[in-house]
Amino acid sequence: MKTKEIFKVLVLLILVFLTTAIQVNAQANENLTSANLKSKTTEEELINTKKHLSEILRQNIGSIKLIVGNNNYNVVSNLGYPKEIAVFDDRIEFSFTDNKNVITQTIKLYYSYILEDKIKASTISSNTDDGRTVSENHLKLGNISLVTSMNNSVVMKLLINDLTIIQNKLNEDRFKMEEFVKIVSDYRSLKVKPLVSEEQRKYIIQANSFAQIMQYDYAIDQYIKVLALDQISYPEAYLNLALLLGQTNRYYAAINFMKKYLLLVPNSADVQNAKDKIKDWEIILQN
Repeated sequence: MKTKEIFKVLVLLILVFLTTAIQVNAQANENLTSANLKSKTTEEELINTKKHLSEILRQNIGSIKLIVGNNNYNVVSNLGYPKEIAVFDDRIEFSFTDNKNVITQTIKLYYSYILEDKIKASTISSNTDDGRTVSENHLKLGNISLVTSMNNSVVMKLLINDLTIIQNKLNEDRFKMEEFVKIVSDYRSLKVKPLVSEEQRKYIIQANSFAQIMQYDYAIDQYIKVLALDQISYPEAYLNLALLLGQTNRYYAAINFMKKYLLLVPNSADVQNAKDKIKDWEIILQN
């Protein structure tokens, strides 16, 4: 091949390389821009939803009662109608006053406490002293119930809608599924998969031991430690975590961890069982 022809080939190869590099860089920038826009959109939607929730609560302050229970909710107190309701970035506060209008008690409902709750109202009927039957809408969130009369069912539906949006958006940020998809893509491209470390192995053994004696919360904590050390070296941690979380009625978390497991090992022998579990948990959350 002549020198001139070799030069042309080299120039062509350089152009191809530069074009490919530009395209890859452009795609990376596009992905970053898209992620930033989505993050901004999510943040704006959260802010707007909380503003709307604040308006609904403020406008209907005289028609929303509060019932508060202990940790097991087997002992409850009917606090009646709050004097003030304030919506903050991380919580809702319900303030009660005495006959001199002095605040005597403030109940705080943190959004982080209701990430696993079913945002769904129940109709509860009770008998009054004069023998009448009264039905009310009860929305139980943690150890707090928001209560409206049946005549205010529209208000309850608006509250449920706003709280569901807040819950979904916070859960999206909590589990970061889009980021995990990128981690999985990198994991699958590895010719040699990362090995389980000795420290992880210790936590795995402890988690299994706690699970065998039905100390599920302790087992969950140990598996969380396994994943904190390395997100991809032990995919079964996601499966075991999901099953333990389902066992303790934390279905949103169970679903997301099971989805992460399926992303990491889509061809595992128990794929169908894992998918069936997700369907079961979704049905529980819907009913």
